[in-house]
Amino acid sequence: MDEIVALLGHPVETLQNIPEHPYCFYGKLSVQYNLENSADSHVEWLQINHADDFRKGPCRLANGLFLDFPGLNGLSRPSEFIRTVKDIDRVKVRLVDAAFYPGLALFIGEEIQFYFHEFGEDRMETPPTLVDHVRRLDVEVRLVEFGSYDCREPHHHHNIRQLLSGPFEPFTVTGREYLNAIDR
Repeated sequence: MDEIVALLGHPVETLQNIPEHPYCFYGKLSVQYNLENSADSHVEWLQINHADDFRKGPCRLANGLFLDFPGLNGLSRPSEFIRTVKDIDRVKVRLVDAAFYPGLALFIGEEIQFYFHEFGEDRMETPPTLVDHVRRLDVEVRLVEFGSYDCREPHHHHNIRQLLSGPFEPFTVTGREYLNAIDR
């Protein structure tokens, strides 16, 4: 925690519902720490909020911290993010709420997650085919947030299993399957 404070300054706001796990806000960057064991204190997760605000070029996340996704921005499609990953076999895409308000979560390994949601009013009344659903999501969803999670944390795996649950069980496709559906 001291290293991050040295880099970014003190958080704008801190929530301490559980004192050993403070949740700190540094502008668009949120960080949760695990301070249970002082010898092994570490970042449990960090998250970039309001990712849909990102425009081309460096974006200020916090005091002294900028992020740049060359060629990508908050309006980029999920397929554009997938195409930038060198090891596509590490990419999984979880499609959710197939018949209501769709969204998807893009995982790169277990550590990095991107969340996309559709904010339109146009509900799907019947579940589409996989290819049609992927094509529609790729055009209509927008990046909401992304983050990185410490895989040592037991609640991390539970959160992935429960992620974005809805009236229809979410299903997962590989990055290749997702791109194949787009490229058909």
